[in-house]
Amino acid sequence: MKTFYPRISRDVEASFPHPDNTVYRVSVGDEDWDGSFMQVIKVQMVYNGITAGRKSPSYPIGTDDFARVSEVIKDLEKEYQVRRQNIMFYPSKPVTTVPYSQRLMLIQKIPFGKIAREEDIDEYISKAYNTDHVTYKDIHMPMNDNFDNPIPYWRVVGKGGRITMGSRYTMSREAKIRHLSDEGISTEAFGNDLVRVVNYKDYLFDLSVIDPSDIISNPGTENTTDSVIRTFLMDSDKIKGVPDEMLMMISEERCSANDTADRIKMLENIKRELERRKNKRK
Repeated sequence: MKTFYPRISRDVEASFPHPDNTVYRVSVGDEDWDGSFMQVIKVQMVYNGITAGRKSPSYPIGTDDFARVSEVIKDLEKEYQVRRQNIMFYPSKPVTTVPYSQRLMLIQKIPFGKIAREEDIDEYISKAYNTDHVTYKDIHMPMNDNFDNPIPYWRVVGKGGRITMGSRYTMSREAKIRHLSDEGISTEAFGNDLVRVVNYKDYLFDLSVIDPSDIISNPGTENTTDSVIRTFLMDSDKIKGVPDEMLMMISEERCSANDTADRIKMLENIKRELERRKNKRK
């Protein structure tokens, strides 16, 4: 997910034994630190125009790479300070914190034989909440959903169609490559031990066809009204995707003479689902 927003950047050519077309990208910008933006200096490795966001920069001994990068850092910091005297930089809209489960819901809607970039997913959720930046809470990365269907992490790629490393999700890069191959999507090695989807733009899924209400108006979110939750829970199949804590809280409500038939049915469905989960854990 995108957490760094550069204000100014400059590339510094990397020396051998780095591969050809490798540069150090020196940037000054804003980075999301648990919902608050900090102004930072960042150095990233870039191979053939693609940023290896999770790879730390390495400066070969015997070269002047470190000295050249250090000089650029000093220059950019001075330039940034000059700019700040004229303009104060703030994100145009506040950061919105959303449940990570909503990101997983969106990933599950990417169809067979299609992929989506991480930046596209974050942009979609940002637009759904009418904000420029989102950060996630309750981050968890289960292998399967509540119906025991595998979550297709392999259909999510990095910038330029790059296959992200296993540390990003609960699935190794090799496993992602196998799954993509099974769906007719070819990959290729490039740069410094990197892998990407061949002609990745041909496989990009248009996330805009998904109704945002299917993602953000679900139980377990701070934007969901009480009435929306109860309407959602009328469907016995959807109950299976609701956390235990919420079901238990609603199940403890007492029935009254004024209850509708739908509400009574909802409570019965919840109790059956909780019993099913209890028996499954035995």
